[in-house]
Amino acid sequence: MARRKKQENKEPQYVVMNDLDEVFIGLLGGNFVFSPFWEEAKPLYLSNTKLLTLGGKCTLIEENEFFN
Repeated sequence: MARRKKQENKEPQYVVMNDLDEVFIGLLGGNFVFSPFWEEAKPLYLSNTKLLTLGGKCTLIEENEFFN
């Protein structure tokens, strides 16, 4: 059986930054975790950023702007 190539999603990803200039790095115990260490940032698809941006205290930075 031939292996299928993984389809690459061309949808842009975003880094979420809070009002303290920290970046989202994941979840811990159901809570959002932010870090001042930008190299730990976890890029997310736009559809996965809704809960993070609901309070209006977070900003989205497109991944290609962030890592270049």
